[in-house]
Amino acid sequence: MKTLLLVICLITAHTVLAVGWTTVVVLAPEQAKVGLAVLSEPHTRSNAPGGALGQTRPTAPECSPSAHPGSMCGAAVAAEPARLPFFAFENGLKAPPAELAATLKELGYDGLSASGYEVAPLLKELRARGLKLYNTYLTPEFDAATNALTEPLRKLIDDLQGSGAVLWIAPMKVTKDGKAFAKSSPDGDEVALARLREIAGYAEPRGVKIALYPHTWFWLERVEDGVRLANKLNRPGVGATFNLCHWLKVEGSRDPLPVLKAALPRLFFVSINGADTGDTQKQDWNQLIQTLDRGTYDVAGFLRQLQEIGYAGPVGLQCYNLKGDPKDNLARSMAAWRKFESRDAEIKKSK
Repeated sequence: MKTLLLVICLITAHTVLAVGWTTVVVLAPEQAKVGLAVLSEPHTRSNAPGGALGQTRPTAPECSPSAHPGSMCGAAVAAEPARLPFFAFENGLKAPPAELAATLKELGYDGLSASGYEVAPLLKELRARGLKLYNTYLTPEFDAATNALTEPLRKLIDDLQGSGAVLWIAPMKVTKDGKAFAKSSPDGDEVALARLREIAGYAEPRGVKIALYPHTWFWLERVEDGVRLANKLNRPGVGATFNLCHWLKVEGSRDPLPVLKAALPRLFFVSINGADTGDTQKQDWNQLIQTLDRGTYDVAGFLRQLQEIGYAGPVGLQCYNLKGDPKDNLARSMAAWRKFESRDAEIKKSK
């Protein structure tokens, strides 16, 4: 049996050439890394579909243009799992765009999650510092007789074009003929799907994706609600979100791992924060949302399991209603995040 030496090297921001003994294979990963792998001939290439955010594979499947930003498709064979991008919620630091972006850069965050429709000034300041706007949070109400694609939303999508930022949509209410559907009720899916198709039809040609955000007390309250809708839509530009604080408030002590595994092909974002254990359904936000260095919930263990099942997408820091100095809170959480990363690296080395 002959041995084939395969060298993978980064040629441009968009193209990687894998030069083999007798073949040249073109791969197209955004996250390709310089690497070296020795394969036996004849070698095979995985036919598994690439492009699902967070799915890691032992081989290097081709990426489609619709691949999610956090996808590991095309990554070098046997490469270490990539560092998870870490961004802060805008509610953690209410400040003018320039000050906010400068603080995030100083503290080491990769970017920000905004809220609302006016994001152009923030985008400008983040880009100037090499940071990313990961998404902007919206809380629409969907009605069977009302168009969801309003002029402010059109403008927002136009502003986001080319930025990689996602519409983070948390449907508060879904109604038909003046009646609201119950929380998490699939009876509201037909209306919600119609409104989401309307938004996606305008957003997708402009390269803007949608991530469904489950929120306590909203119609879309559970992670499974977002996954259910994303699966029904079956569009590469529509995915789901896991929010730790809302999971604890809604689901209590339920193990999130099976849900995360089921959500993985559609999972665009995960958000975390420090939190307490106990009867979390009865706890208030002061216990369920803390800085990462506080609380009794094992966030480090949660992140480790998240990576072990193959998630490689962005992680957001929920900062709602935190007491104390906002910059100090962000600094404390970043210090805890770096400890998580360091501890995880040590565990991997010991295996």
